[in-house]
Amino acid sequence: SLGIGSCWINNLTRLGGEKTVQDYLFKLGLPRGNKVYGCAALGYVSGEFPEAPKRRENNVLFLVGE
Repeated sequence: SLGIGSCWINNLTRLGGEKTVQDYLFKLGLPRGNKVYGCAALGYVSGEFPEAPKRRENNVLFLVGE
């Protein structure tokens, strides 16, 4: 482990087409016309990593059409 925390940010899917967002992404080196599907914030956690919440196990629903 590198000790890096992360947070998935899905809002760029909706906001990626906004002119201000497109301009900023272009400044970062992303060519115009590319579509952003999501992003992640990465960084070092100050202090201890928080304990992950318990997750429900194996809850998968398959929908099969004819």
